[in-house]
Amino acid sequence: MKLGAINHIALTVSNLERSEVFYNALLGFLGYEQGEKTPQLILWASPHGVITISPSNTEPSHQKHDRYSPGLHHLAFSADSRQEVDLLYQNLLKQGVEI
Repeated sequence: MKLGAINHIALTVSNLERSEVFYNALLGFLGYEQGEKTPQLILWASPHGVITISPSNTEPSHQKHDRYSPGLHHLAFSADSRQEVDLLYQNLLKQGVEI
């Protein structure tokens, strides 16, 4: 893996069945193949990375960002070593990022 390459994108959706139909068409066109499928996760993979969808919470959240509401759950970047992760962590701390 190359440092900084997107490893995977996880999305939270309001309707898993409807979203599966949409993402099968879209991601299939882009060269992704559906892999894992459970009631809590559907995964598509390609040489470019992995995209997952999961169902959202049914209860509303009063947080600034709720990763289980429809939208972006998280974005993950690749690293070749723990040292690269630690260097990024130190860099973010120097920038005043709250982790």
